[in-house]
Amino acid sequence: MNNTQVGAFLDKARQAFGVNPIVYTSKDFADTCLRGNVSALANSPLWQPRYESGTREPAPVGGRYWSIWQYTENGSVPGLRGKADVNVYRGTLTQLRALAHLAPGQTPTAPGPGTGAGAGAGTGAGTGAGAGAGAGAGAGASAPAAAVWPLLKSGARGVNVTTAQHLLAAAGQSVTADGIYGPNTRNATIAFQRSHGLTADGIIGPNTWNKLTRTVRTGSSGPAVKAAQAQLAGYGHRIAVDGAFGPATRNAAVAFQRSHGLAADGIVGPKTWNKLVNGAKSAPTTPAPTQPAPASGKLTQRQALAQLAAAGIKAPVG
Repeated sequence: MNNTQVGAFLDKARQAFGVNPIVYTSKDFADTCLRGNVSALANSPLWQPRYESGTREPAPVGGRYWSIWQYTENGSVPGLRGKADVNVYRGTLTQLRALAHLAPGQTPTAPGPGTGAGAGAGTGAGTGAGAGAGAGAGAGASAPAAAVWPLLKSGARGVNVTTAQHLLAAAGQSVTADGIYGPNTRNATIAFQRSHGLTADGIIGPNTWNKLTRTVRTGSSGPAVKAAQAQLAGYGHRIAVDGAFGPATRNAAVAFQRSHGLAADGIVGPKTWNKLVNGAKSAPTTPAPTQPAPASGKLTQRQALAQLAAAGIKAPVG
């Protein structure tokens, strides 16, 4: 099993269950089987076992710490006979409820007879398969009250982070769209959350995504358009990430909507944003300029930026 296969599995799980899988794994598996390449796990909460270790937490996986720690297999749970695995969650009750896609005041619905506990992804050293259980909607459970969004927090990387950074900039925050969720992005997220009455935890989850995304269409301009263009480029559409919503961006949006069962109106609204952010992206292998190069063989700045954007490379400033 390698990082690409793990990523493909997680994408299938997201599509099948409509939730972001929690990954049950260990540093040993990541180092041995994935050879340290854990980029596929960037947007998934980590669930790690380390039994009878007192206060010694599980070792980080790819520089990221656990969200759920399974600290014993000898615990007891009211109503359950025998021993049980017991876990602790790193975060607040509000964050845990958001992870389980529970709306304020909503109580969890017990699974029906013979149904699973949710959408989970397990990885274990040696066999490559372990026991996973997700906090979300499984067979027999009630549907989520709101659209499902990936969680972004410190250490995350990729197009979704770039998108969030552009959207934060559109909301007036000072942040560089470099695709790396570092301290500056976290601070900008906290400031945005405070200004919108959200829990200021620095984690971009469903509530923050819903406030961040804004509808863009033909004639729109600015960082929010760049966010949509970055997402569309991630699906192989050869458009410039220039912040101007013109015919090329509209055509790319229409093509994306048609391929994902959405109303093909060329307007990037809530449903299109959700599909864009949650889908599997891949940069084109042979990027080409949107306009032919001049006879001199030299590209104009616009043509060069278009090629860089198509290849998923952040454009230099100046």
